[in-house]
Amino acid sequence: MIPTLHPVEQLELFEPEHVSYHEHRLDRMPEFVYAKRWWKLNERSPGVNSGFTALEWILSRQHRYKDGSAFDRPGCVTQRDAAVAASVVQWLGTNCGMSFLIEAEREIERIDECRRRLESERRKVHRVRWFKKADVSVEPRRAMLVDRKMTHLVQS
Repeated sequence: MIPTLHPVEQLELFEPEHVSYHEHRLDRMPEFVYAKRWWKLNERSPGVNSGFTALEWILSRQHRYKDGSAFDRPGCVTQRDAAVAASVVQWLGTNCGMSFLIEAEREIERIDECRRRLESERRKVHRVRWFKKADVSVEPRRAMLVDRKMTHLVQS
């Protein structure tokens, strides 16, 4: 007797198509570019990502060995998973999606700038504390560029 598979199990035997629910909008250039790059990213290649697609890694679940260490194990991607992910990626090519990306990048830049300023201030405070602690009065070195080499001037 040959075992029969449920229709959903039969579909999961095939590679899912990474096609958006809004395929009719692919005539818009930015959406098409995002969708095309997503399709390309999800082509299975034996030597890349251990043979798994990007979506399989994104949807992977973390498992634990008996010693407690963790590892990711890509699972099965359904057609619905692939269509939802493709729809989201295509949405990034819309005006709303682009606005979302631009605002997120601006926020990242603001956070990075704030982090750099705080780190710079922390270094200044650390240097001042070190000089006070060592009771060292150090005059800044003066230097000039001579033949593309830094030459320190001796103070008399």
